[in-house]
Amino acid sequence: MHSRPDTSLLSDEPAPLLADYLDHLCAPLIGVMSYERRREISLEVRLHLESLAEELAEQGQTSEAALTAALQEFGEPWTVGEGMVRTLSSHASESSARSARTAMAHGVAWFGLPAAACLLLLTQHSVDDPRAELLPLLTLLTLMTPVFGGALTGFTSPARAESGACRALALVGAISLGIALLLLPSRMGLVFLGVQAAYWFPIGWLAARAAVCIRRQYHRGCFLRLAGRRLSYVSLHEGVKR
Repeated sequence: MHSRPDTSLLSDEPAPLLADYLDHLCAPLIGVMSYERRREISLEVRLHLESLAEELAEQGQTSEAALTAALQEFGEPWTVGEGMVRTLSSHASESSARSARTAMAHGVAWFGLPAAACLLLLTQHSVDDPRAELLPLLTLLTLMTPVFGGALTGFTSPARAESGACRALALVGAISLGIALLLLPSRMGLVFLGVQAAYWFPIGWLAARAAVCIRRQYHRGCFLRLAGRRLSYVSLHEGVKR
């Protein structure tokens, strides 16, 4: 989808069913690419769907039935739109790298500050006499940081939140390793590093992934509420399945 579609092959206005479909297909692209690029994609998809509907109509189906079958064959629009975002992002290396750096910066902020607090508590616990009153706070920070850090990274990063969370955790882990070596012969720093590797990484990634999914569903719900009605092709699709 890199060449401009030939608009001379399009009718003046798409059918309402097709217009609805294109609106929902392009909704995930808002904020990801420019209006001009979204319009190009919408026109290209429209051209493809109208051509497919014409082929089906030539086989004996009515125009409405042919269009409905073409939409069902192309797929659920929101899923198709999100697939386009992933595909186009993979080809836009510069934009992808910028998004990764931004997500990593968010992750460093949300993971780095609690990690610094944990390391400070470990330093105090190791250098001074063992201080039992520090253990509850240290335990709480250790357990909750990957959950809240990953979730906040997923909610605040514009894209590639999961990758940003992993890269941020790798950077935080490298810093923790250096401090753990400085704390030797005390092994508490190495224990903390092991917890980061075994617990922070998977939980942080899962929390970031969950936050991204929640955010996408929220934006989708907002779009559907603004549309004011449920898509007619959904009802038709459910009717076909029944």
